[in-house]
Amino acid sequence: MRGAINALPITITEIASSLKLSVGDMAKLFGVSRQSVHNWKVGSAISYEHQRSVDQLLKVAKQFGAVGIIPPRGAFARQLQSGLSFMDAFRSGVNVDAATVELITVLKAENDERDALTRQLERRNRGQTDGRRFTDFEA
Repeated sequence: MRGAINALPITITEIASSLKLSVGDMAKLFGVSRQSVHNWKVGSAISYEHQRSVDQLLKVAKQFGAVGIIPPRGAFARQLQSGLSFMDAFRSGVNVDAATVELITVLKAENDERDALTRQLERRNRGQTDGRRFTDFEA
């Protein structure tokens, strides 16, 4: 279709931004070279198979966004209960939805624990007389 807008570069950028994935991480997920991902980011053609993978990863990004979780670096390489990492599950196409839910659950629990610890540290009186919070001190 003449004049149609290629949404792929926007989609790739949105996925990378919301999931904090590098071009290399995305290349691993899609089973392609970093150059291929870069080419997609600038509007080059993509195969139907890879477009489906991009669409699936966009769905994952939206699931993370819906719960307000920003995955830390390396989260997608973590081993899940199934014994596979999210990356392995994604590449194989097996239980991607289950892997997404499990990873979100783990990261949400970690965020909740971190928040609870931060609140606990803020309540502690460490003999500070200048009003600074515990976390404001330099190491």
